[in-house]
Amino acid sequence: MYYGNDTEGIKSDTESLSHLFDSQFGMQTKQVQILSGQANLGVIMSKYLEFSLIERKPKTKVIGVWSIKSANRLGIIKWYGPWRQYAFFPEKDTLFNVDCLADIQSHIKGLR
Repeated sequence: MYYGNDTEGIKSDTESLSHLFDSQFGMQTKQVQILSGQANLGVIMSKYLEFSLIERKPKTKVIGVWSIKSANRLGIIKWYGPWRQYAFFPEKDTLFNVDCLADIQSHIKGLR
């Protein structure tokens, strides 16, 4: 973690966190911020989708899913109690191809 004022330390922490997410989710990170000695991973991107933390609840998270091309929100990923797992809740009138669904599935698996 970064505790000083030297920008080289921020760069190395950012690179190591980006590498961690690249290997875990098979996606690239768009933004990594170091705040108060803790990593705040703001946005994770796949080829077509952007995943961003909307809300952090005591035990779960709510993640927004946006189209990179149109910047429209396509849905959210949140905990679904009856199934005791995360699920994707698409917005009305949205359409997904196999690659986008695979990216969403991969992101949900990373939340377990």
